[in-house]
Amino acid sequence: MKFLLIFFLFLITTFAQNWQSEISLFNIPSHSKINSCVSNKGIHVIYAHNGGVKYALSKPDGTVIKNEIVIENEGAGCSVPAIASVNNEVYAFYVKNNNIYMAKSTDLGDTWIINTSNYPLITTNCDSLLAQLETNYINIVWSGKAINGYNIVNYVRFVYSGQSSWLYYKNVSDLDLGNCDMPTIAVSSDRIHVSYRHSPIVKTRDMIKSDQTWTDPQMVSDVVEGTVAIYENTFSINSQLHAIVMYKNFDGGSCWISHYIRATDNLTWQQSGSNLYTCMGYGQLSASTSNNNIHLIYYDFINSIWTHRTIGSGDWSSPIAYNILFRCSNTLNVVGNDLYLIYNWDDFLPSAVKMHQFNDAPISPLNFAIATSPAYHPYLSWTSNDPEVYYNSSNGFVLERRLGRVANPIVWDDWTIIPGINGSLNNYEDLTVNNAAGAGPRIAEYRLRANDKLYYSPYTNSLDIHYGTVAEKVTGKNTSTNSELYYLLQNFPNPFNPSTVISYQISNDENVKLRVYNMMGQEVMTLVDGFMEKGMYSVTFNASNLASGLYIYKLEAGNFIQTRKMLLTK
Repeated sequence: MKFLLIFFLFLITTFAQNWQSEISLFNIPSHSKINSCVSNKGIHVIYAHNGGVKYALSKPDGTVIKNEIVIENEGAGCSVPAIASVNNEVYAFYVKNNNIYMAKSTDLGDTWIINTSNYPLITTNCDSLLAQLETNYINIVWSGKAINGYNIVNYVRFVYSGQSSWLYYKNVSDLDLGNCDMPTIAVSSDRIHVSYRHSPIVKTRDMIKSDQTWTDPQMVSDVVEGTVAIYENTFSINSQLHAIVMYKNFDGGSCWISHYIRATDNLTWQQSGSNLYTCMGYGQLSASTSNNNIHLIYYDFINSIWTHRTIGSGDWSSPIAYNILFRCSNTLNVVGNDLYLIYNWDDFLPSAVKMHQFNDAPISPLNFAIATSPAYHPYLSWTSNDPEVYYNSSNGFVLERRLGRVANPIVWDDWTIIPGINGSLNNYEDLTVNNAAGAGPRIAEYRLRANDKLYYSPYTNSLDIHYGTVAEKVTGKNTSTNSELYYLLQNFPNPFNPSTVISYQISNDENVKLRVYNMMGQEVMTLVDGFMEKGMYSVTFNASNLASGLYIYKLEAGNFIQTRKMLLTK
């Protein structure tokens, strides 16, 4: 009966709650060690085999963009790979000749510069290398055997912006006697948090960023007689530090997973949530997403099934999905609220690199900002690190606009979508709104959200900009007794600061252009560009962003062309 229940759960919940079907990316030879990261450009995989290092890049849908790109040839003595990527740059780290080598690509892995920078390991027999990306830096931790014969935990910072350099090396476990291993790292606003196993327990130690000093090591939990930690990971979420620790009894019996929490600037830990029971020999993975959840994939001993749960500040969630399987070399990468589980199925035989994705709604685009373009149109910019959005070529970003007139209250039009913004774009100039100098009687307001083809992100905060009016037809007023004339009037007032009104008359329905130039003949703003009916028009020219001086404005209507001068004084 229990078998039937588990089989039923497998059928109905294996891919429940946003888990997508497993995808095979590409094949690798036997005895390969892989590592991966995810950026907006896709899934980056580095793998070491027979002393060489290779690189591959795939789209979120499993399409392989490039594979078997050689970083180091086989026989070079490389091992323990790690990888990080930002923008079009990819940084490959690996151990060679007892140094950490860094190879860099600025074209998403097509070409590599190797031996540009390396750092001595200080230790031998390096058994792990973890590279964690931070703005302008990559934090690296590893463990290995020191000259005293014990394993120690090490930290160093690699600066990738500007002139690359290695900074702030620290033997993190220098105050601990005995073997220390299994390092992980978390970053908060003012600290670097390194956790490690000082057998049989887990400890953390913080580096204060302002002066690079280190706190004393702190035990995550009390020593429990007859147990040893066999897995640990740490996460910085808002102002709290979280630790996930798996213990086993020395006698090989029960195993359990616990969650601990502390303030990032307070060294006292306390347990949060109940224990989860698992089995020795089964792996587990954890990661934290942008919605402040910690995700755990582990083998549930009570129900005899692989399970995915989350935890925040309270207790563990109910199971989200079952049978999310993985093997061998594996990494659980996070982009926003999405998880990318990358692994190979067999360490000893040729096998496929596989991907299993938990696809949640994307996060809102970051750094949404508005400015004025050189042609005085609204210029929107933003960033996103979601590869599914990046490869959504039709409408990866949904930009909406509404227009309003300055009044009390403001009179708004409805929101309308500006179509066709490719997911690979990070800016948009709205050519339909003119004279957007930050002042004027009208307002354009914008909001943005991301689209990964399955889900939309929440909207960003809206941004607005004031702009001058387009040419408005003047009714019941004509400065000429002959309505069949074309002419361009002198602006009023003149001199002006910062706005003035320009009026003109056309005697036929036709295309009209009214443009402003500086004294070097360079166009600084287009005030009118479109088809108009015959009549008298006025348009406001706002020069808030221009320097004082003499300017020329030019009217073109059919074969009629006329220019005048105006003086801006500030």
